[in-house]
Amino acid sequence: MMPPLKSQLAILLTLLFLAGVAVLLSSLHMMPRYIGLNAASEMLGDSIRIGKAPIPAFSTSTRERLAGSHGFQALVSYTDNGFEPAKLTVKKGETIRFTNNSSRDIWVAASGNPLYPSVENGCGSSAFDSCAPFAPMDFWEFTFEQKGQWHVVNNLDKEKSALIKVE
Repeated sequence: MMPPLKSQLAILLTLLFLAGVAVLLSSLHMMPRYIGLNAASEMLGDSIRIGKAPIPAFSTSTRERLAGSHGFQALVSYTDNGFEPAKLTVKKGETIRFTNNSSRDIWVAASGNPLYPSVENGCGSSAFDSCAPFAPMDFWEFTFEQKGQWHVVNNLDKEKSALIKVE
């Protein structure tokens, strides 16, 4: 004697569902482990380190800045999370290199009170100002000639800030 029609239909649907799950699970092993540079979990730096992306050539502005650089004593990296380190102490006369390791342009500038002093023919109200945005993987250097505690912001995202103490 055959089972009722409802039981046969339930068994058929269960078998189809299980077959679909089996096909899906078997296809997962064929998916690539690295989706590419657009995947949210993979940063450009990580891709370069593991050989998934080439080391990009320096831009013209970066080559010009490197040619004019006299070296630096401290490094501040700007990432998508902000300035790293967010607090730094240097000596008067030392240079900090600000590198843009974020995914967007940045504009490094003094902020707060007191404001780092200005200079004649400066671009803003303080000498401590990159005067223009600079692109990811580019840098700007500044030599601190005044003692004090100086606040710095990204003029394009003023919520990201740091404190530079010059002794």
